[in-house]
Amino acid sequence: MTADQIHDDERLAWELAQLPDVPAPLSAIDITRAIRDGRRRLRRRRVTAGATVSGLVAAAAAVALLAGGLTGTTAAPNVAPPHTPHAPLTAPAGFGWLPPGFNETSWQRNQSNGQVTEESGAYITDPHSGRRTTWLTVTPEPSLALGKNAYAVTTVNGRRAYWLASGPRLNGWDVMLWWQSADGHWMYLNGSSLPGTDLKQNMLHTAAAYDARQEPLPLPFYLSDTGPGFSVTSMTTNTTDGGATWWMNAEFRKGDYAADLVIGTEKFVDTVNSVKHLNCRTQGGLKACSSLGFLRYGTKPNADDAAWLKQFMALHSITLLDANRRDWTTDVLR
Repeated sequence: MTADQIHDDERLAWELAQLPDVPAPLSAIDITRAIRDGRRRLRRRRVTAGATVSGLVAAAAAVALLAGGLTGTTAAPNVAPPHTPHAPLTAPAGFGWLPPGFNETSWQRNQSNGQVTEESGAYITDPHSGRRTTWLTVTPEPSLALGKNAYAVTTVNGRRAYWLASGPRLNGWDVMLWWQSADGHWMYLNGSSLPGTDLKQNMLHTAAAYDARQEPLPLPFYLSDTGPGFSVTSMTTNTTDGGATWWMNAEFRKGDYAADLVIGTEKFVDTVNSVKHLNCRTQGGLKACSSLGFLRYGTKPNADDAAWLKQFMALHSITLLDANRRDWTTDVLR
């Protein structure tokens, strides 16, 4: 959760159209693993051509594309704003189009050391094994960091874009596209083991239809007694089969105390055996479970915040709505 990881990408020697299709390693859809892997990805940073991308943030720098070269400025880190009661949580509008076969989408945001990172994902999931076989992920970036790996220039919605890949050792499994959203922010699309023969066209279409605008996030619950010192340190939402299955995991913090909350369709939450739920409640086809309540290491107990944690873990401060999305609310933190 602290030090950035450095990845030195190898320069490509071929065009994307020539990359062979190689199946990606299978990754089981396990809620604990999905949350852990997502948070790890959101903590990762790339260092390219000696310039460190210090965070994946929604507010990015304006980059001037000059004839014969690139110049740009790095955006200030996306610092988490103080909690304001009744202010809605927000998320990108997200994918407007996906290649055929994609049946799962997710979104994650993580707050660490006052900075916020996020990622949107789309997946093809095997209905029998529950394993993800193909995925696309989008992360906003603070600046353009191509280094020596850019090997082709294209356009997305009339704005310049760049193809990259992770290196020959992956045999075409990981292919990446940088492009600018409508407001000029840089976005990063990663496609893994994409089906079909027109990989370029599918990725360009996905990027062109992705909407990076932040919108209020409707959720099927709300929290009371959030108050001063309260924050949402991480959140993951996941939708499968057009909304038939939905779940959310979030970590909430009050002072130096923190706890996790899992909410989802009742049948799905009941099948998740790897999460150590301490207390659960069902209502309207939804199930909410609290877990992992703790006091941060090296900090001193605080009676008021400890009382908040006790109430949260018992689900007393959580009001469930129901599975009908028309009844969800954006007034989540009260």
